[in-house]
Amino acid sequence: MVDGFKTAGFVYIKNHGVAGATVRRVFEESGKFFARPQEEKDELRWEKPEA
Repeated sequence: MVDGFKTAGFVYIKNHGVAGATVRRVFEESGKFFARPQEEKDELRWEKPEA
């Protein structure tokens, strides 16, 4: 799993038990976030990503 994050930046997890509607909603909300202006996203940047 760690290798997937390091090489591709994401992983697919199946049979996790989270309802499909919930997964779709999360993708919708993440799309809204990434559609925001870069300046707004920069305000939420982590100073120490390893924290």
